[in-house]
Amino acid sequence: MRKRISDDLRGEIPKTDNAKQFVASLEDLLKDRRNNYEKFFALRRKRKLDLEKQELKRSRAEAEHSFESPRCHFCMTIGHLQKDCDGFKDWLAKRGNHKF
Repeated sequence: MRKRISDDLRGEIPKTDNAKQFVASLEDLLKDRRNNYEKFFALRRKRKLDLEKQELKRSRAEAEHSFESPRCHFCMTIGHLQKDCDGFKDWLAKRGNHKF
């Protein structure tokens, strides 16, 4: 039976002449490996979910930022645009430009 088992498992199974002990040790080994794989994939799924949550937070933050109130490019205050800015209109009047 030992010859038909893959090489990576074969080295971890103790050599016994009793078939029951051999099968029991093989079951224990496979159970340990299955638990290790389950832990590995559970951590992997958790990391993937964490990354998805971070990406969702980032996209929400970007969406909130994109729908921010308008910002004046003249006085840099939030709430109005440059064309509606009193400071910009005064500046234009000082320069003699009333076309805006």
